[in-house]
Amino acid sequence: MSSSRCFNDESYDQKRWDTQEKDKYIARVKLAGVTTFMTNYLADTDVKGGAFGGAMVIRGDGKVIKTYPLGISGMLLVEL
Repeated sequence: MSSSRCFNDESYDQKRWDTQEKDKYIARVKLAGVTTFMTNYLADTDVKGGAFGGAMVIRGDGKVIKTYPLGISGMLLVEL
């Protein structure tokens, strides 16, 4: 699943993501019950409300297999 996600104040904050938002996405994956690959693109900084990046792989039971931090370009490699 790819997404475009940002906070209403246009900031990105790893701690805020980890403590306030990530569990909502994990709960949705648990409802589906399938391993899910999620990625969020990094928008141009001039784009108002631009997305802040990051990625996760979550098993269908909600266990987070691996994550990639916000605000950094790169690749999340996972061996299943």
